[in-house]
Amino acid sequence: MVTLLTGDEIHTSDIAKRFLGMLDLEPVRPFVEGCLDFWPHYDHLVKNRKSCILGLACDAISSDKIRQVIVPGAGLDPLSLEIHARHADCKIFEIDVANMDAKAELLRHVDPSIPDSIRCITGDLSDPETVMTGLIGNGWDPATPTLMILEGISYYLATDALWSTIGMLQSKSQTNRIILEYLIPYEAIPEAMRPIARYPFDLIERDADLDHIGKYLISDIAADARRIGGKILRHYDMEQMQQDRMPGSTLFCPPNTGWIEVCMFSA
Repeated sequence: MVTLLTGDEIHTSDIAKRFLGMLDLEPVRPFVEGCLDFWPHYDHLVKNRKSCILGLACDAISSDKIRQVIVPGAGLDPLSLEIHARHADCKIFEIDVANMDAKAELLRHVDPSIPDSIRCITGDLSDPETVMTGLIGNGWDPATPTLMILEGISYYLATDALWSTIGMLQSKSQTNRIILEYLIPYEAIPEAMRPIARYPFDLIERDADLDHIGKYLISDIAADARRIGGKILRHYDMEQMQQDRMPGSTLFCPPNTGWIEVCMFSA
């Protein structure tokens, strides 16, 4: 679904393009087209957050000497391939409850050497102990600085499960990094934008039979980060992400008219 909204703008590496060319995106096309019919700028929302997250990840890997990356809820997204194309010395561990065997097979077709760098692990994030066992069994070293990227997953996890997942990286040295993308509460969004913010998530809640969609304020995340000894290092609202990607754009002006934010904190 995300790929239909981002096109070739974010996933620019040859290996990511080869991977995407193997996917059948037609089943999600009606959903994407329905969202764009409702509000024609949803693609900017997705491009902004994905550009921000990729940039933050590459900065953390370069600046903080990160050599391991964990991507919970990875699905069939090509983020790990984009990181691998830029930082081939990083080990990347993808975790999801489904599609991991199929993704591993696709990665082997993209490049037979990729499975040495990107491991696809089947695991339920509501069971952190099993996830930890899967990570260590696939070569993750808890003593080595690690980046965890939580993109497109915080909406669907209960708060306890979200922070149990994050808590796997808790360390005394504070050399680990967490990138978290999240939806803010609807009441924090200008009233005129609330129907636009709600539309795709209402469809997802209905079709996936979810009990709720998780929403957070940066103040809540900062408080929870402090509880594991961490602190917020960077924070972006949608207006900042839009300006970084398209300077001078007025799409999400003034600030706080968007409903998805990204932050990075230590752990």
